[in-house]
Amino acid sequence: MQAMTEPTIANAGKANQMDKQKGKNWTIMVYFAGDNNLSEEMIYAIKEIYRVGVTPDFDVVVQFDPSAIGARVRRYVISQEQLAYDVEKHAELAPAIGEQKTMAASSLHAEFSHRRSTETARSHQRRTDITSLDEEGTIEKLGVPLPVEGGDADAEREYQLQREELQSRGLSGDYTRVSRPHPRLNVENSADPEVLENFIRESMRDHHAKYYMVVLSGHGSGWVGDFLQDRNPNEPTKSLSSLSIPSLKRVLDHVQETTKEKVHILGMDSCMMSMAEIGYELRDSVKFVVGSEGFVPNTGWPYHRILETLKADSTIQPANLATTIVGKYIAYYRDYEAAGTSTDQSVCDLQQLKTVLEPKIKDLAAALKDGLAEPGIKEAIVLAHWEAQSYKDEQYTDLYDFCERLQLRCIKQPIAIEALRNARYEHIELLPEAEDLPTDVLETVLKMERDLPKPIDLTKKCEEVKKAIKDNVVKLSCYSGALFQHSHGLSVFFPWFEEKAVLENEGMLDVYKELAFAKDEGTGWAAFLKKYLTTTRREQRNRKDHPNEKPVRIGPSVAASASVLVPSFSPVRTPNSCRGASVLAGSMKNPPDGFYRDECKTKS
Repeated sequence: MQAMTEPTIANAGKANQMDKQKGKNWTIMVYFAGDNNLSEEMIYAIKEIYRVGVTPDFDVVVQFDPSAIGARVRRYVISQEQLAYDVEKHAELAPAIGEQKTMAASSLHAEFSHRRSTETARSHQRRTDITSLDEEGTIEKLGVPLPVEGGDADAEREYQLQREELQSRGLSGDYTRVSRPHPRLNVENSADPEVLENFIRESMRDHHAKYYMVVLSGHGSGWVGDFLQDRNPNEPTKSLSSLSIPSLKRVLDHVQETTKEKVHILGMDSCMMSMAEIGYELRDSVKFVVGSEGFVPNTGWPYHRILETLKADSTIQPANLATTIVGKYIAYYRDYEAAGTSTDQSVCDLQQLKTVLEPKIKDLAAALKDGLAEPGIKEAIVLAHWEAQSYKDEQYTDLYDFCERLQLRCIKQPIAIEALRNARYEHIELLPEAEDLPTDVLETVLKMERDLPKPIDLTKKCEEVKKAIKDNVVKLSCYSGALFQHSHGLSVFFPWFEEKAVLENEGMLDVYKELAFAKDEGTGWAAFLKKYLTTTRREQRNRKDHPNEKPVRIGPSVAASASVLVPSFSPVRTPNSCRGASVLAGSMKNPPDGFYRDECKTKS
């Protein structure tokens, strides 16, 4: 008779040896930055993870920063070990082991709502009968509580007595901690790069596997802003801190340098993180990114469905698991379409972003920059920008959709001008005397001829970018609901005006141009944006009345403080039940009033 297997928590050193011997297929690391309004939802997610459990072929490691002031970061390890005893010899213990999921059972009644209110709660209730997580972070196993690492001496002595009792009954499995506050600090900041790096490195060290997935769960805001937002431990009631994308790059690069392992899947359980700028920064240390261009509801990812996939087939390849996550996510949130919930998700191959898409974007950025000198092309760019799917108060734009709208503008414009040119010639034939041609008609046609786009083939450049996105970089892109239906998987920074950087005494572009993607050595997108924002900015009033005077310059610093008074182009506001910054959604200026459901099929 085979020995029974039950979920336990492995000692760090022994777990590492066991994982290597068994050849674990996956280690899933979930980093819950919950020192904010998402804390309750994250507790629910952790309980769901425990409810589903694992198999001997994969482990799950969770780090959770709770919102209670003074509460320490907790780490949960879900790993199934082989219990080294003969079940036939110790048959009387089998019922106790089998009852582990019902002992200390608890239920969680949580609600989710998409309504635009200051309170966020779940509108549905689900009962889960699983092992309880008490306030000390302990979990009961086989009728005995397992203590928290770093606890007091009495708790440690009690643990040793319990362990000796289990061993005396023929159990040689190593029952250690299910949950433990992090030992280094009494209070930790999950936005601290060192905290994140330690979590990933220690998880890889203690749970060696063939493939690794890291999920970063918390607030997100794209390439700049509130990513993994956390209260500052030194001023918990006053200030917030966030993890910058360059800091995230340094963390993952250092993890790869020290462990010699890449992250096979980086999951962004956060709003607006599927951006070209972010993927480009992480291209050397991550293979696939799963994230959303738009908003992620507070409920977050359906972790139970993802773990069920791994339990069914732990040998699944990274690319297949990544696309499966997207399918499970979209299917989960389709139930909420009736409540007005909209979301999207995609898988991006970062190696393809670097080798295939980067040069195409670089060519497009150069063509766009040159095209701004031509009034006709400038108008086409502005209108395509106006129509394209956008996010975060119109600061981010779906790159594929922008190119598609620009192609349509570039195709239509020459046709219209050619028709006018032909009409002019026909008019001249009918009226041989030039002076008989109406002056206003002649001037209009001549002006449009002058504005006719020069040989700058934006249509071709756009098609190359679209092809690279669809065929190479984005492995799957799906949506649910109306707001983000024109999302194709990858957004770029494309604002209408330059704001002041949140944490810097300089313009946003000055911060943006330091990203590898934005630099001239990358795609040169920052140079295009600089010219675009300069060229499309409206002139000052009364300029002609003061030809010898210089206007008063307010710059991005003052403009940003006044921008809160400027009405948004979009009537859609960020719902309070989303993992994003408190900004307007920025869908489209006049968005569709309905949508067709996305079939969300993987590419053949």
